[in-house]
Amino acid sequence: MPANSWLKKSLNKIILVFGYLTFILLFFLSLVFFQNYFRVKKIEIISQDKKPLITGVDNWKNMNLFLIKEEEINKQLVAKNSFLKSVQIIKKYPSTLILVPQYYQPIAQVKINSGFFYLGEDGRILAKSKDEKKIDYPVI
Repeated sequence: MPANSWLKKSLNKIILVFGYLTFILLFFLSLVFFQNYFRVKKIEIISQDKKPLITGVDNWKNMNLFLIKEEEINKQLVAKNSFLKSVQIIKKYPSTLILVPQYYQPIAQVKINSGFFYLGEDGRILAKSKDEKKIDYPVI
């Protein structure tokens, strides 16, 4: 009998320790994922070029930094902004998302009825303008 009671006490201690560890883990996970402390409050765009605003940046505000996937942001921003090659995403804890965009460089203007298209080095249409800009791009 004494061996059996020792086994029960050991098992009870193991269950108690496991219960405490589970509680502590759940407590910290709830702090990380459900609190506003790690929500994106500020989005910084670091660029040497003065380019137009990046469309779709505000979609990431108020999201949890731990749940944001950099590849997903890059893919969505490049799809919405034709002048972007890629965007490097840096998470600055606790609440800042830093974007470092790389832009396509226009190499030519194409004249159309309602204005001009700016073409990138790979033939991509980067932007549309109603007026010809006084820039040294060849007009096609």
